[in-house]
Amino acid sequence: MLRISIATRSDGSPALLIEGAITDDDVVVLDDACRERLNGSERLTLDLTHVTYLDDAALYYLQALRARGADVLSDSPFIRELLRTERP
Repeated sequence: MLRISIATRSDGSPALLIEGAITDDDVVVLDDACRERLNGSERLTLDLTHVTYLDDAALYYLQALRARGADVLSDSPFIRELLRTERP
């Protein structure tokens, strides 16, 4: 189950706190939340500290967000390594 909480960073930029598993079924929901927060903002931060699972579709989406300039943060060494890995 995916849970998305909305926060604002100290610099005023939007942040999304993501909890649970992110699967291909959740990418649309996550994309909607990101688009809504990016409206009028130059930066977006996604905090994946409490994410327990990423499938390939979610990983591809998060890598695309990073390529567009979003900050994707995680305390998990496994998730950080997944995000560093290039996907075809």
